[in-house]
Amino acid sequence: MAVREYDLFFAGGGLATLLFLREPEPALPDRVAVVDPCLPRERPTVHWSYWSQGATLYERFATGVWQKARVADKPPESLAPFTLRLVRSSDVLAHFEGLMASAPIAWHQTRARSITNLAAERYEIVTDAGTLRARWVFDSATDVPPKFPSQRGPYALESGMGIRVEADGPVFDPVTAQPSSTRWMKAPSPTYCR
Repeated sequence: MAVREYDLFFAGGGLATLLFLREPEPALPDRVAVVDPCLPRERPTVHWSYWSQGATLYERFATGVWQKARVADKPPESLAPFTLRLVRSSDVLAHFEGLMASAPIAWHQTRARSITNLAAERYEIVTDAGTLRARWVFDSATDVPPKFPSQRGPYALESGMGIRVEADGPVFDPVTAQPSSTRWMKAPSPTYCR
């Protein structure tokens, strides 16, 4: 396969990439590529919660909205001026994927293996399906070298992976949220598409 050239490249096609691509859509360069083994609609559904003081892009997808919260066995307290909302990842990702259906973005359903900084302000991205080159690279795939945090550079914090929970019945109090403070000894393994 010949090396494909792009202006803008994303390793990982999740929420961070979709939000970035949606914001500057009118100003996107002509050659944009996203490499991810999954299309957004193929990802396993997880729940994301977020706090806001006003309306957000995700409000229409909220499956739960709370104005009060309880910590441990203490009485519920107001969250004002904030509201806690819970959304399904699949609803949010499908919405953004639909909004960008006509955007000139090349989606490569494969896995990025490495990203190398070349001379002349270019990067080389090796994937399972071949090699790509781009002028700008955004890497949100945690398993693609170079890995973070770098001992020599800035630290990266990943957020938004969500937690998948299965229950036999309703588990959320419709009036009062109870935030958890679960700490992982080891990060859960990501689930990839077939």
